[in-house]
Amino acid sequence: FKMFQKYRKWIKKIYPEDYFRDFWISILPIKWLLQYYTGELRSRIYETKNRGGNVFIFGAGRHAAECGAFFDECKLDYDGFVVTSLQGNPNELRCHSVYEAAVQLKGRRSLVVIAVLSSGIESVKNMLMELTNDDNTAIETITFAI
Repeated sequence: FKMFQKYRKWIKKIYPEDYFRDFWISILPIKWLLQYYTGELRSRIYETKNRGGNVFIFGAGRHAAECGAFFDECKLDYDGFVVTSLQGNPNELRCHSVYEAAVQLKGRRSLVVIAVLSSGIESVKNMLMELTNDDNTAIETITFAI
């Protein structure tokens, strides 16, 4: 239940349901809860990794750190964080490296979890769309915005 309270906003993004149902699910055993809520996300990560791709969280701020904490607690595999520019951003966040998106994503298959303020989602999607102009670049996105 404490985890439910702590990560409620992320849980709502993965599997939006009404509060009553979420509450009852939250008092069930934690392993069942995590499997239930992260099943589709876990499947997309597995598919991406199976095809030789990488999984990144876009952002290096508070929301990206919270998303990384959620991924860590749910044991979801990700390769690090990507940002538009390394200038003004940390080199590491939650024991994962922070990379420049244009360098790290270009020419690869990637799943990018966008974890920024809702006001920045459109510009991030546009930047990622520009990177996919190359035939060897394939970027899927999931939005976890507040």
